[in-house]
Amino acid sequence: HIDNTDGVGGYPGKTSLIIPLIGDFTTWYFTDDTCTEKADQVTYSPGSIFVMKNWDRYHGGEPVSDYRLCLHVFSQTDIDDYLDVLFD
Repeated sequence: HIDNTDGVGGYPGKTSLIIPLIGDFTTWYFTDDTCTEKADQVTYSPGSIFVMKNWDRYHGGEPVSDYRLCLHVFSQTDIDDYLDVLFD
């Protein structure tokens, strides 16, 4: 899926920051909108912060642990320029 940022059935921001509190989770990106071929994936756990352009890339995921609790933070503006500096 891809997250909608128009406020209708979607998230309120353009970028997700996911802060795991309990449990591990794997998120993957797909190569296109058919969501049939994975392009990449990352597994994250407490002690890390996962940043995702949830409005720009088709993605999915699944918990690795039996229980998962996390905090999601959404930016209200496009922070691509800042992300490019952080993750180059």
